[in-house]
Amino acid sequence: MSENYKDEYGRYNQWNGNDYRINPYWILNEMTNESTKNRFMGHIQFNYDFLPHFSFQARAGTDFYKFRMTEFTPLDTPMARQGSMSENATDVFENNFEGMIRYDQTFGDFGISAFIGGNIMQFSSESFVNTGSDQVAASARSIRNYKTYTLSWNNYRKQMNSLYGAVNLSWKDYLYLDATIRN
Repeated sequence: MSENYKDEYGRYNQWNGNDYRINPYWILNEMTNESTKNRFMGHIQFNYDFLPHFSFQARAGTDFYKFRMTEFTPLDTPMARQGSMSENATDVFENNFEGMIRYDQTFGDFGISAFIGGNIMQFSSESFVNTGSDQVAASARSIRNYKTYTLSWNNYRKQMNSLYGAVNLSWKDYLYLDATIRN
């Protein structure tokens, strides 16, 4: 099976009479699926106690990546006899910025802690997909080597701004009452 997955002309050799079960040696040696992903993630945080029982916190974070993928199906492959190829390129980033003021104090058996904050989330995703079908030359692996190729583009952007807060009341570190709010 491993030596006879293609004939002397390099064409697919039917091995089991079923197009839905492609010879695994044809898949491993002739069909390619290559991808790369480069990613950067980062986070920074700043805390400052500006008055007794009051503090400020600021945070910023990012997640950015570039993803590239090429899929190649050669001529004479079952279910894609004319060959096909696709090239995908996707760039994604998300940034988060947050600020928060906190209050924390005890009065005998009673305690109160509270915070109010805000967050800005920015998201962007852009992708290109170039697909080719009906391969012209068997030996050339290029998207331009197809009679038909299409390019699709997708661009999605989103920003969310939110405010939130919470209050926590306690008695003898035994009984608690919490309230939260978020828009």
